[in-house]
Parts: sequence; structure tokens; C-alpha cells
Amino acid sequence: GDLVGFDISGATTIAYVSNGNALYTANLMTGALSSLGTIGSPLDVESIAVVPTPGAIGLCGVAALFSLRRRR
Repeated sequence: GDLVGFDISGATTIAYVSNGNALYTANLMTGALSSLGTIGSPLDVESIAVVPTPGAIGLCGVAALFSLRRRR
């Protein structure tokens, strides 16, 4: 069958879709796809996962610390 990967970034709520050799963003309201380009691997990609940048992870940690401090 056809291979399709799909993931939504928790940080940006952008949906990403792959069809095995190309990567797209998906508009979740309309279903429209925008091409980001080819993946560049001789093998078909079976799945994808969005990983936040280290800076985004650090920012979440700082936000959590401020949230805990406000509760006290």
C-alpha cells in the first residue's frame, strides 16, 4: 500500500504530511497541502515525527518554573 506519515507540531500546530518521498504542510481547516520539497532519501519514509528545537524545550521549562512559582 501507499506509505503516509502525519504529525502535528505541538509548538506551532502546523501539520506535516509525507507520502514516502516528499514532505508537505497541511492546512487542517481546508485539507490543502503545500509542498516543502523532497525528503532526499533513496528509501521511502514510513513515518515522521516533529521534534521541537532545544530552545523551545528550554522555553517550556522556564514557563513551567514561572507557573509553579505563581501557584505558591
